[in-house]
Amino acid sequence: MNKFRFRQDGALLVGIERECFLINNESKISPMAQLVLSHLADKEQFGYEFSACQLEDRIGPCGLNEIKNQLKENEKDVIEVESKLQFKRSWMEVAPEDMPLDIYPDPTGRYQEIKKKLSGNILLAACRVIGTHIHIGMPDHNTAIKVYNQVISELDRLCNEGDGSSGKRL
Repeated sequence: MNKFRFRQDGALLVGIERECFLINNESKISPMAQLVLSHLADKEQFGYEFSACQLEDRIGPCGLNEIKNQLKENEKDVIEVESKLQFKRSWMEVAPEDMPLDIYPDPTGRYQEIKKKLSGNILLAACRVIGTHIHIGMPDHNTAIKVYNQVISELDRLCNEGDGSSGKRL
């Protein structure tokens, strides 16, 4: 329980992280996250992922009524950079097996250490998938456990509804 921090002022606020693949002007997935992020350097809502071919945009924590506007702001910022650098984003759930396996050169060196421990198939799987992560603030341990206990029985249904890859992503 000590690993988790709960804040009353964050209760029911929503945070969203959306990952996408970066597609170059030859319509290929490309390890260009470092370049793209260098043009978004002053935008804290954008970040890197394990694969250098992915970009993450983030919103929140915010109330439900703010989500749409924050998503629009992120979109406006990244479209400007897309135009400058001539790339596109893709939200295919599972990338082709021949995609580049470049790892983002994260400044801590953590990703490089993780890569050393991954076999070929696991590295490929780690780089080939993207997702959208939704975080909902809980005020305390008890509420979090109650929500978990209610949601866990719906996990298979939610996975099936959220998967458009015929199980490949899962």
